[in-house]
Amino acid sequence: MREKSIHFNECKRNQWSSWLLASASFFPAMAATKIAEKYYVDGGYRNNIPVDIALENGATECIIVDVKGPGITKPVKIPATTSYVVLQTPWTMGAVLLFDGTRSTKNIQLGYLETMKVLGQQYLGYWYTLDETLASLEAFQQKFFAFVEVTYHIKLWASLEQKNKICKKLRRVYRDRVYTENIGMVLIELLAKNQEISASKLYKIQDLVEILQKSGQVKTNLAETIGMISVQEWLKKYYEDYFLLSDKQQLSLMNNLLDADEQEKPQRLAFLLDKVPAQVLQILMKEFILQGVEE
Repeated sequence: MREKSIHFNECKRNQWSSWLLASASFFPAMAATKIAEKYYVDGGYRNNIPVDIALENGATECIIVDVKGPGITKPVKIPATTSYVVLQTPWTMGAVLLFDGTRSTKNIQLGYLETMKVLGQQYLGYWYTLDETLASLEAFQQKFFAFVEVTYHIKLWASLEQKNKICKKLRRVYRDRVYTENIGMVLIELLAKNQEISASKLYKIQDLVEILQKSGQVKTNLAETIGMISVQEWLKKYYEDYFLLSDKQQLSLMNNLLDADEQEKPQRLAFLLDKVPAQVLQILMKEFILQGVEE
């Protein structure tokens, strides 16, 4: 199987539909397309994201859309003189042959929101899309810090060393940049992800807080949230829901451990904050937002 680059403006007009069909021929699930006595299939088999072809044809600006399709993604060194952005959602998008209208709609919405974050630069968030400013996020975060200090006598950001350590460990779980001003947002996103809240909507922090406040009363269903799921996604969900080593189960076990003895809880929190800050801070954030219900 060889790669062949076809320029649309060099094709015969009566072959346009055939070349378009060939570019989507996901062989062997779909038949190869015959054009001029030769058979062609989806170019993604050999070059999934053909940035190299764009550069060869003089592109100086590239918008790279990665939908995580199967095939070979060539390593391409983009020149410093070429400006580019990559649009890619951190969420799984299902299997290639998963034909489901609801799922397709959700994927389109995810793509739109990701585009608005990257190109529009007016929204924040990694797993979710938040219509917030850094100032509003910092104000929310300061309320959270105050809650932790008043309730458990634990002062967050007590030292630069503590800040760096917490940010580093949170980054491993969050999988994107974590810095001083966005800790509150990061924790809310992780809790929302843990509760399988839909990411295909634009939220305010308060919107997610209100959903999380009710999360114990409402059982979420992943298929209802995003549409039909693939076998790989089902297996991942099964792992998260039932295996003790999953992030979700570790968080649940730690929460139960801390709640077992209310008198010892402040000391245990202070100790565990140094060891597993990502889990402890999520537990504290959940307490903080639930406290809002009581107030």
